[in-house]
This record gives sequence, structure tokens and C-alpha cells, in this order.
Amino acid sequence: MKATSAALIRRARRPVLVTVVSVLGLGLGAGGARLIWRDERGAAKPEPSAARVRLPKSVAQPGPRPITPPPAPIPAVEPSTPREALTNFFQAQIDKNADAAYALITADSRRRFPSLSTWERSAVDRLLPASFELVAERAAELDHGQAVDIDVNARHEPALDTFSGLVPGRARETWRVWREDNHWRVDPEPVKAVPVLPLDQTAEDVVRAWVARVEACDDNGARTLQVSSLLYGPIQLGQAPCKERGSWTVGFTTRFDAAPDSGTYVAAFGPGIGSWGRLVPVKGPRSHFLAAVGPLGDDWRVIGVLVDGAGG
Repeated sequence: MKATSAALIRRARRPVLVTVVSVLGLGLGAGGARLIWRDERGAAKPEPSAARVRLPKSVAQPGPRPITPPPAPIPAVEPSTPREALTNFFQAQIDKNADAAYALITADSRRRFPSLSTWERSAVDRLLPASFELVAERAAELDHGQAVDIDVNARHEPALDTFSGLVPGRARETWRVWREDNHWRVDPEPVKAVPVLPLDQTAEDVVRAWVARVEACDDNGARTLQVSSLLYGPIQLGQAPCKERGSWTVGFTTRFDAAPDSGTYVAAFGPGIGSWGRLVPVKGPRSHFLAAVGPLGDDWRVIGVLVDGAGG
């Protein structure tokens, strides 16, 4: 019985002791009053020393601070017309003056590029003219806001690869300049861009010269008429003119979207190849195939070969 009573006492006293220590700790800041009260049976129970403990403001958890956007950059020279704004924007990029170009983009664009560093990193993904000529301008057709669309004859550093797809040497582009807070600001990408392609007939000339070099087993000469040293498509077809002796002929150019199986090319260069790519049929003594060509600047270059589903 003594052991049982001692256990009950320990259980009864433990809350009192813990409560006294806790309340005394709080009492240093809040002022404790009565620490213990007893029920009708005489058992000790804890009672809080204050109805509410008010902590200093420095202890309270701070709420989220509102994010204040950085102030809009101010151009060194404020353009007075849409054409001047677009001209200054293009020239700043040509001069590699990123901060000057960044100061001329729209407020909506600055939400996409919230800092100069994000703007500079995005340059690789944007179409940047190496030279330009501003042509016609007209009011943009908008549901709200005021903007001007300006047609531009743009020249670019041409490229055709799996990283950038097609970057045309020349393009007819339309750029939009907005009126914002009585200033003119530029959308950093064209609303429309149509590549200026070489004539289709010249694709046949390029493929004819390429076939002649392959027929002579002149690999180095053939590569000068290719986009790269590696060709897409069945390798045996690309080498057929070197293997098969006899006459090889070249047919008329057709659009690439007529290709029987273009999945490999679309995966490599994007769906746009259907509009800017071309196919030229090639026929030999026993084999026949389609030579796929793409524009590289003002010339066509061989990309690869495809099986000619037409047969014959």
C-alpha cells in the first residue's frame, strides 16, 4: 500500500511542480498571481497565472513582406516616335548594349524578364537582327491599348541546326511598339516573321552539284554543299551515287510537307521545316531517293535523304 500511495503522490505532485516552474518563468514577464488551486477534494490543480500572455512584437512571427517590383529603367534618350523607339532598341542590341535595350521593352515584358541578368540570358532564344530597314507602319488592331506595328526588312546571322532550327539570313518581320505612360516601348519579339528563302529552282542546282560530287566519291566536295558533315536519313541512299555506276538525274523541287516520312527531320529541326524545307527527287540506275534541302543564308544546303515513296 505504501508503494501504491507513493506512486499516486508522485503522479499528483508532478503537474504542480512543472506548472510552478513554467508559471514562474512566465511570471518574470507577465506577473504571476495565484499559482495553485485545490478542488473540493483537496487535490492540487494548476491554474494559469494570466488569462492571456502578451508577447513583445519582436517575438511574434512576421508575416510575408510584399514584393516591391524594381523601378522601371529609364532610357538615356526617350524616343519621341514608335520608329525611333524600335530603331534605338535594334541598335542597342547590335551594339551589345543590353541595359539600353532593356530600358526600351514593355512593362509586360519586364514581368517576363524581371532583371537585366534574365534579359541578357534570354538573348540566345530571341531573334536579333544584325541589320535592319524599317518600312511601313500602321496602327495595331487591338481590343485595348495603343500600339503601332512596323514592318522591318531584317538580316540575321544565318543558322540551320538542331539547336536553333532555322535562323534565316533575311526575313520580313512585323514588330509592335506600345504607348505606355506617354512613352513608346517595344515588344522584344516580332509578332510575325516570314523568312526570305532562295528560289526553289536553285535547290535543284545545288542537289545536282552535290550528286555529282558524291558520284565522284568526293566526300570533301560534297560536304561543302551540306549543312553539316553528317546527313539525316538512310546512309546507304546518301552513298548510292558513289556505289552505283551510271546516269543520275535530278527532278523538280517540291515542298517538304509532301515528304512521306518526315518524323526524323521534324524532331531535329522543328515543325517549321514543313514550310521552309524543300525536297528534290534524285534517280539513279537502280536507286532513287529524295534529297532534303534547307536554306542557309541565300543558298540551299543538303540536310539529308529520304526514301522516295513514289517509286519508279
